[in-house]
Amino acid sequence: IHNCIATSDSMIRIFMKAKQVAAYPTTILLLGETGVGKEVVSSYIHRNSDRSDKPFIKINCSAIPEPLMEAELFGYERGAFTGAREKGKMGLFELANHGTILLDEIGDMSFTLQAKLLRTIQESEIMRVGGTQPIHLDVRIISATSRNIEEMVASGRFLDALYYRLNVVELQIPPLRERREDIIPLAEFYLQHFCETYKLEREFAPDVRTCFLRYDWPGNVRELRNTVENLAVSAIGAVIGREDLPARIAGLGRTAPTHADMPGGTSMKAAVEALQREMIRAAVAREGSLRKAAAALEMDATTLCRLAKKLGVEP
Repeated sequence: IHNCIATSDSMIRIFMKAKQVAAYPTTILLLGETGVGKEVVSSYIHRNSDRSDKPFIKINCSAIPEPLMEAELFGYERGAFTGAREKGKMGLFELANHGTILLDEIGDMSFTLQAKLLRTIQESEIMRVGGTQPIHLDVRIISATSRNIEEMVASGRFLDALYYRLNVVELQIPPLRERREDIIPLAEFYLQHFCETYKLEREFAPDVRTCFLRYDWPGNVRELRNTVENLAVSAIGAVIGREDLPARIAGLGRTAPTHADMPGGTSMKAAVEALQREMIRAAVAREGSLRKAAAALEMDATTLCRLAKKLGVEP
């Protein structure tokens, strides 16, 4: 499923820029914590490019053992090593020819392979393991990492020349806790998807949405998706309630922001404003607009709009 759900300004800008650069064959580097949606953005770029009808090959550089990585990426000729296929094998770069390849967790690639990848980008060709003739390719490279790649370059753990080749366009994807406006739309999207997949009828109770908004989602969108799937199949009734949530998300009975949540320490004014801000955000995310949120909060819409502006809550 193509979960390109974005209501936050930061993610809307990411997708706008991704669509703009998709038209060009330049390399793109996606940065962000694990689970923020780097693979989703890379798929979006491929679908919006003129290569959309060509292969899109994804490879996780941290999931393949180092001794096998070169053969997986570049292929090998017959007899290249013990156990090699009699006719040899095409690598993932050859399979992606005229299309796009995603090198996920590029920061985990060994120095030796970094050098080979740099040559591949510079020459637009690969050499199979055990081969003697270069193979010319036309492949759009998107790389992604959750590591601090600039720090790795500075410390000599990542080739600076390769970094600059991969980083022609950089997209930094923010974690879910920094774009809370996306939490409820994503949760609703996944719930609908899993209900259709498993032939279920489920909906979230209002307090579940509030819990979702308060939780920081350290696993980001991936954690949210897995949580929603769990709730869809394990909830007893049609309405998913707070009692169905994992304890870490339900807040163990917490019903209001704690001292740690409050800007300004023990200031009563700061505490009240923090609670108002949280309630308005939750109501807007749940109802879809300030006007509907005002009705749910039993407030005049003009008053709520003025309060939201004062508290820095964008509709």
